[in-house]
Amino acid sequence: MKFKHGYYHLVAILTVSIWGLTFISTKILIQHGLTPQEVFFYRFLIAYIGIWFISPRRLFTNSWKDELWLMAGGIFGGSLYFFTENTALEITQASNVSFIICTVSFTHYHLPFIEV
Repeated sequence: MKFKHGYYHLVAILTVSIWGLTFISTKILIQHGLTPQEVFFYRFLIAYIGIWFISPRRLFTNSWKDELWLMAGGIFGGSLYFFTENTALEITQASNVSFIICTVSFTHYHLPFIEV
């Protein structure tokens, strides 16, 4: 039982570490001349190619139409989030952006004085 809890803590630490590294990496790319849009495009392209290596035939789709819908959802859904994140990284420090992003859910759901 103790190993199971330790495993979850290691997975959480690994997840937070990789997530933090993406902020730092994006900030460095922007400082070296890439625009937030270019960073998003390359990140999306690498993720899409990676999914093709994991599942070259099908992953959650039954047809090319479903594949196109999922691609459109990734482009349009992810683009709003990553565009705003990358633009914020262009303006301020990575630690500020990550702190704001990770606390947004707390301010919306857990503070009683905010009207929903």
